[in-house]
Amino acid sequence: MKKLYFILSFLLFAGFAMAQNNEAIAGSCKNSTAESVTIVFDESMNCTNSPGDLAGLAEIGFHSGYSGWTNVVTWDAATAVKLVNDGNDKFSGTITPATYYAGAVWATLDVVNFVLNQGPAVPAEPWASEGKDNNADGTACQDFFLTLATLAECTSSTIDHVLSNSIAVTPNPFSETAVISFSNTNNQVFDITVTSLTGQVVRNFQNVSGSAVELERGNMTTGMYFVTFVSETGKIATTKVVVR
Repeated sequence: MKKLYFILSFLLFAGFAMAQNNEAIAGSCKNSTAESVTIVFDESMNCTNSPGDLAGLAEIGFHSGYSGWTNVVTWDAATAVKLVNDGNDKFSGTITPATYYAGAVWATLDVVNFVLNQGPAVPAEPWASEGKDNNADGTACQDFFLTLATLAECTSSTIDHVLSNSIAVTPNPFSETAVISFSNTNNQVFDITVTSLTGQVVRNFQNVSGSAVELERGNMTTGMYFVTFVSETGKIATTKVVVR
């Protein structure tokens, strides 16, 4: 009887532990009409044994494949997406597997496999900070995977593609001042953050309801920076600016 009780207890514990897996990407979803997958990574739920720290970075690398790491797209591939920080260390990005992975077919696609890294911020040491899943008992890290059959449908897009495509920085690169302009026909309110490659916030424009802001160089050193837009509804967009 005690042996049976022990086995049942173990199974219950194991089931609970498995249920805790993938908490870091619990917000991920699919759009069956667009045949796309949106990956959402909550850095606060990152594997406790993962090296480094991804918090505060404007973008992180997405190293992925499908159906057991078939046709891998490396994080630094020209076609690779990057997951963008919404300002609260929740990173997201959208892929269309049929065009993103060679040979993938949406109708038969079962699993998307991936891991995350700091490559966009520190390309010389991409794997010094990683994003991975906790294993069942929390003792080690493992690759993330999303099973499409059980993935919820997206209720709204996290990435605002219309906004992303409308952002312009003039001039870019710039020496003293630049104007960041964007489409805002509905007078949405945005928080606009400028961060360095290491994730340091150097400028923060809050409650912007117009369609342009002026960026002054001030104490910004020569190099590349990320400009991230976050709306009141949580939609995000990003672009890059270079100080020379």
